[in-house]
Amino acid sequence: MSPWNERRAPCGLQRPNDQREEFERDRARVIHSSAFRRLQAKTQILGVLEGDFHRTRLTHSMEVAQIGRGLVLNLVNRYPHLKDLLPPLEQIETNGLAHDLGHPPFGHGGEIALNYVMSGFGGFEANGQTLRILSTLESHTPEYGLDLTRRSLLGILKYPVPYSRLCRKKPLEENGSDNESIALQGWQPP
Repeated sequence: MSPWNERRAPCGLQRPNDQREEFERDRARVIHSSAFRRLQAKTQILGVLEGDFHRTRLTHSMEVAQIGRGLVLNLVNRYPHLKDLLPPLEQIETNGLAHDLGHPPFGHGGEIALNYVMSGFGGFEANGQTLRILSTLESHTPEYGLDLTRRSLLGILKYPVPYSRLCRKKPLEENGSDNESIALQGWQPP
């Protein structure tokens, strides 16, 4: 088994006659999760010229998954020699569907408010909450949340650094970078 397809649960919890690929199972687990269904109740911020229809985070996440799928198909069509380097469509869809699971109501304002209220307990960061939901809080497994593959979990991470490192006491110098301080060997593909 490829390291990309590894799951955290020791046995993988696969049903005996399940013929789906690993990333198809990941996508199904996200779609059938309570956290994904809850996105229906969270309003997506509306643009001024977007009309009077109501959009939710669920609709937005479905659109992100579809756009991601379209981008990969476009790349495969334009650069067929790179097909084996591109991620599977199901994995891209899983990441698009799951990318907003940890975001609170009221958009970024809600995230700022929660971070302020939780500052004495380490703060709040929506992308970190997405990882917690997928890997711990969802009840597909008692210990491993949805028990998604390594590649799916890495796909939803936006910042490969601890949250405490993102909350700086002082801003970076104008042209500064601290990329050299990130332990990149821990984030390279297996």
